[in-house]
Amino acid sequence: MAIKSRSICADGKREMTMDEFMRWMKRFDADKDGRISRQELAEAVRVSGGWFARLKARRGVRSVDRNGNGYIDDNGKREMTMDEFMRWMKKFDADKDGKISREELAEAVRVSGGWFAGLKAKRGVRSVDRNGNCYIDDSEIKNLVEFAEKHLGVRIFHL
Repeated sequence: MAIKSRSICADGKREMTMDEFMRWMKRFDADKDGRISRQELAEAVRVSGGWFARLKARRGVRSVDRNGNGYIDDNGKREMTMDEFMRWMKKFDADKDGKISREELAEAVRVSGGWFAGLKAKRGVRSVDRNGNCYIDDSEIKNLVEFAEKHLGVRIFHL
């Protein structure tokens, strides 16, 4: 079902197909790298008449950027080696104690664009934590891989 590109909805919004939208967004790819940065998205929001362009762009990139590279691109799933995964998870270790708490795991779910971050983190810690200390430590990281692949949009290569 194709939507006419020139039609205007009752709420004043322009309708377009996905292909038309992709072509429209490419106009804002200033450095022509095939990705949309936060600044480029803010410009698209400004041109379309949106308010609070920087805030909306920050939220937009955060919610869409599944691979964590800070851009909107075609690569929807973050792919990494086990070492890269461990380094990425350590970024969420806010208190630098070497363990991932439920709150820290919830932040990883949020950053990855997941919904119900608190609930998923609670279930994740419960399913991964083998020693019952309510934290995910280095000995339980392999269990975390399954959780990450299922809930964080991550694919981990075992080299």
